[in-house]
Amino acid sequence: MRRLQLISFTALCAVIFTACNSSTTYKFPTDTFPLKPRVPAQEDLSAFYSSYNSFAEQNANELAQENDNFLFPVVSAYQSGLAILASAEGKSYQQAAKFLRTDSPDEYPLVQCFNPILIGLNKNTNLKFGSSLWMIWPIPLQKPFVAEIAEKTGTDIIYLGNTGITAQRAMDRWLNRFKPETNIPNPGFEQNEPILNIGVTTLKGKFNFAKITLPQKNSAWVAKSSQLALVAWPIDDETFYPSQDFIKQMLQVKAPEIQVGPDGFGQPFVTDLAQLYKSIDCNQILSGPNDFRNLSIEITPKGDPIGIPFLKQYAELSINVHGEIPFHEKQPIGYAIFDIKSGIPLLVGKHSPK
Repeated sequence: MRRLQLISFTALCAVIFTACNSSTTYKFPTDTFPLKPRVPAQEDLSAFYSSYNSFAEQNANELAQENDNFLFPVVSAYQSGLAILASAEGKSYQQAAKFLRTDSPDEYPLVQCFNPILIGLNKNTNLKFGSSLWMIWPIPLQKPFVAEIAEKTGTDIIYLGNTGITAQRAMDRWLNRFKPETNIPNPGFEQNEPILNIGVTTLKGKFNFAKITLPQKNSAWVAKSSQLALVAWPIDDETFYPSQDFIKQMLQVKAPEIQVGPDGFGQPFVTDLAQLYKSIDCNQILSGPNDFRNLSIEITPKGDPIGIPFLKQYAELSINVHGEIPFHEKQPIGYAIFDIKSGIPLLVGKHSPK
């Protein structure tokens, strides 16, 4: 009898150990609830494009002031910001809206306009991107909201409740969506960080550049595919990000095709969105108290001062460049990858010669 009890106890321990070390414990909402097509109202499109383009321009200009080289994944950063906006109410909503450069009273029109763009981008096999919120503290989630935000914005909200090995493996599994080619590290979890936000954008390709001489006698470089355009421009002393007129002109230029590039990426660029939130005085999102009652009924201004202190975006390019190569210039070069159909930037970067 004692031997049987011992065997049963050993078997129970094995089951517990396996469960605690399994990487399949956590399911990602977007696997169950993929993006569901939504139809935007025509009158909302102008406000959305204004929000998105201002978000890209102002954050890129801020990063350009502080960095000789950077690569800002606009699409996954906006995707992350929109999920946070949808989670928030009250003053938390006001700060999240300020970060997205929108005065919309709710997230609905932004979601409606962004959703079909995301669905279109997902058809490009060379472009991979995603956004996620990780709940570290044992706080119950609003499950209908988790499904809704996955279907609307393609963002995964994952409840962990701890920082153990299973949580670490869940993060590895989520990042494996962008691997094995990439070198994006698992950032790890800290118990004092109640919520983490992580976004990733990667692209690989061969870029055959054409050099364009503009009427102002400035130069620009363009390479295109059926869906994407890579535009590069010399940086002057006044501003980093180009005008909307310049962008529209470049997207209309005929240029050599982008071809599929080799596997393998360099080291990822990391953008700390926390610094960008701080630059416009949106500190409450980071440290609380916040009203994220749509995410969890326990995250209210009267509860614990819960914030999202960890907001990291990872971006990687695997590219071969040919033709008139802008990155051989002796002066700093700005560059961006655009979705041709919508005209929005997906990644914006700066390259400075060594």
